[in-house]
Amino acid sequence: MAKERILVIDDEKPILEFCRKILRKNGYDVEIAEGGEEGLKKVKDDTFDLIILDWHMPNVNGIEVLRNVKKDYPKVEVIMMTAYGTIASAVEAMKAGAYDYLVKPFEITDLISVVQRCLEKRRLKEEVEKLKEMVSVHTTIRNMIVTLNHEMNQPLTVLQSTIQLMMERTIKGERPNQEAMKKAEKQCKRLSEILQKISKIKQIKTKEYIKGTDMVDLDESSTE
Repeated sequence: MAKERILVIDDEKPILEFCRKILRKNGYDVEIAEGGEEGLKKVKDDTFDLIILDWHMPNVNGIEVLRNVKKDYPKVEVIMMTAYGTIASAVEAMKAGAYDYLVKPFEITDLISVVQRCLEKRRLKEEVEKLKEMVSVHTTIRNMIVTLNHEMNQPLTVLQSTIQLMMERTIKGERPNQEAMKKAEKQCKRLSEILQKISKIKQIKTKEYIKGTDMVDLDESSTE
């Protein structure tokens, strides 16, 4: 399993180094950015699961970075941190899409705890999305099979009645009805097209819906 990637954005180098050291010791892949501008560039050029972001920075402040991240990368979680914590600023951060809020100076345990909770929430959201996608795929396939089954009923009925008619004529010594034979040939072609569609459906593989789960082959699952 790949390490979860965290970007820490702050204009204070000691804070950046502190966070990087602690988070790496706890098994995360960590990048740092000095200031909002550098942070936004890294977000654009790379992929992250979580951003830990200082509120008060020169040029581009934390709330601007947060809003940009949530607009362009809504699945990336953000934790805000500041030395000037107030209820109003916490509410503003949450409304803009932040997961949580750390007030400086914070304890190592506080940092690790909020990061773990945040990433666990992100993992659960991904699992739910994958499960929904798999349900959607199976529902689509089921509806297609129902439709094709309905489509097959008509040509089968025509073929059965045509064969019965031809058998009756043969028993009576009469020549086969050419029109009926053409109709039967047409329905045979239609059945062939439907069977080709069914063959394509059986080749569809559903996407992976939880980490570590193999792709599901409908040919295999249909035999269980």
